Amino acid sequence: MYDNNVRLLFIILSAFFLFSCAENPVTKTKEIMVFSEADEVRFGRNLDEEIRSRFGIYEDLAIKRYVEKVGRRLASYSHRPHLDFSFEIVDSDEVNAFALPGGFIYVTRGLLCYLNNEAQLAGVLGHEIGHVSHRHSMKALQATIGANILLNIIALGTGSQFWVQISDISLQAIMAGYSREFEYQADNLSVEYAIKAGYDPYEIRNFFLTIEKMESGRQGPLVGIFADHPLTEKRIKNVEERISEMIGTTLERKFIVKEEDYLSVIDGLPLQKKKGWVREKSELKHGDLGVSIPYVRGFVYDRGSSPDELVIYDTHGGFAIEIVPVKGKAPHMGGIEEFEKKKGLKQKVSFGYFKDKNIPLCTYMVRNEKVQVAYIDLFPHTLAISFVERTFSRGGYLFDELLKKTRRMTKEEASLFSVERIKVYEVNRETTVSELIYSLSGKFDEKLLKRICLLNGMSRDQVLKPGKKIKLIVGGEGLHL
Repeated sequence: MYDNNVRLLFIILSAFFLFSCAENPVTKTKEIMVFSEADEVRFGRNLDEEIRSRFGIYEDLAIKRYVEKVGRRLASYSHRPHLDFSFEIVDSDEVNAFALPGGFIYVTRGLLCYLNNEAQLAGVLGHEIGHVSHRHSMKALQATIGANILLNIIALGTGSQFWVQISDISLQAIMAGYSREFEYQADNLSVEYAIKAGYDPYEIRNFFLTIEKMESGRQGPLVGIFADHPLTEKRIKNVEERISEMIGTTLERKFIVKEEDYLSVIDGLPLQKKKGWVREKSELKHGDLGVSIPYVRGFVYDRGSSPDELVIYDTHGGFAIEIVPVKGKAPHMGGIEEFEKKKGLKQKVSFGYFKDKNIPLCTYMVRNEKVQVAYIDLFPHTLAISFVERTFSRGGYLFDELLKKTRRMTKEEASLFSVERIKVYEVNRETTVSELIYSLSGKFDEKLLKRICLLNGMSRDQVLKPGKKIKLIVGGEGLHL
């Protein structure tokens, strides 16, 4: 009994000394913090690898440098300017932004599409920098793990297993979103940093108005930071009050907006990526390849090792069909050889053509299994469809259907299943948004009009003067200019 009490006392004392008081960089008040700043940076670096692996980074050097330039300018006015802040673009259609411990800031490609100037970008980045200044992610982590952290620290020390476990918990805490109090604090710092860096703080409010429209009309891919945040109407009021506190009710100096600079950088940015195969009724379509294949009920269709690849099978394991594009090489221009090399197909036992379709059809032996591969010409690409039957099944019927009914789509049809992009358009005569979209499309498309209005933070009747630049949606379900 005595030994147990001593052990318990040791644990309590150890836990007590592990906690320390740290000064909040913003409020200058003392707070209980389990982790040091070095720990915080280490968490962020570990989680950064997870973000890159899980979501992917949009690799466009010009846009990345632009975001970094704005972010570093704001960070220099933050309450933790000594941190080595990093800024990355997550390759996602969603409208989202978030910060990891230690100054790792992320905005999504989708969010960039809905911003209309550099000042709005500064508002979003300033908000995330505000979370880092207040150490919100670390506080959320402490609240999530609670007392369990003490036992983990004592049991694991600071070994690699401990850091792996704590990083997993940290990411879950951050993705779960922050409290309303934390969001209001980050909004206040967003206004403060924007003003100090010279940006128009009212553009923060203007972007919130776009978010409010998304919330009310459930338009756009709104998630994460904005979907879980406080009601936007209250946040708008809070931001307006904060602006009034700092600069009064009128702008006494000229602030930075930089609309044209921002629009020129995001011109051509993908708004929505329909990656890979998209089902439409009885067909599966791939916009980038410009091909359609039949969809037959009763089989399982799964993504292959990439969005361009497809695997079809039955639930009994009787057969497997794999569809793999060989890009840039038609069948008789190296496409067949390229696929054979990729799949390690060395033992070819027959070569012919599928019925009257002029489709090369080869049979190979792979680990005592007979594999048939058809090579469909999608110049300049090859669509390789391989089939292996292990037991009696309907796989042969499906294989025949694929070879009979796989077809090229027209350019117009393929564009509906390809990437939608932002196109910055300069108005050449006075008009309204609705009149412009009608004149460019040749028809009245209510859904497209609403999307373009939301994208630009405009109303359908808003007057556009000559020289005004507006973001259009081209490709996919957008305009085809």
